[in-house]
Amino acid sequence: MADARACEESGLSPGAGLADADAQAEAAFADMINTTVDVTGEALDSEELSQLSRGGKMDEESKSKKSGGILGDVRDLFGALSKGAHIVKQKGGRV
Repeated sequence: MADARACEESGLSPGAGLADADAQAEAAFADMINTTVDVTGEALDSEELSQLSRGGKMDEESKSKKSGGILGDVRDLFGALSKGAHIVKQKGGRV
């Protein structure tokens, strides 16, 4: 979560400059949590943060899925959006 906050304060995308894809993905997930906390004003205790960190791991089936090319990716994007995924614009204009 600290990496995500540091990137946000620097005006960078979550995970920018981190060593590997896993660290970048974790920072992006942490950024979503940070954004929710900022918007709602909620505070999370260590147990809640621990539960969220376990919930942010992708299952093996999802990680093994190969891209279906540009049309398949676009279809998957609209499928995810139709099921409730959303894109949020932050205070500073970041999407």
